[in-house]
Amino acid sequence: RIHKETHKRDSDIEARPNWPSSFNLYVMLRNFVCKIGEDSDIMMNLFDAKEEKFISESYVVKWGKQGVPKDIDMLNNFRVVFTDLGSKD
Repeated sequence: RIHKETHKRDSDIEARPNWPSSFNLYVMLRNFVCKIGEDSDIMMNLFDAKEEKFISESYVVKWGKQGVPKDIDMLNNFRVVFTDLGSKD
């Protein structure tokens, strides 16, 4: 009986997937639609709802009152990678 239960536990461990210890999240801002009438900053960061706190630094995009990025060359090219996210994040 002991051998059977030990063998069963070993097979359960092998069946679990091997998850990486950290993750990365890639975010790309393509468009932002809002009638604001003045220049704005769009801030992106990650928030932990359970802990009720931000868990990343802010990524800021400067948006013009005309509805396009302040730096027009960056249109469709705003990208950020949030790195070193653990499984609890």
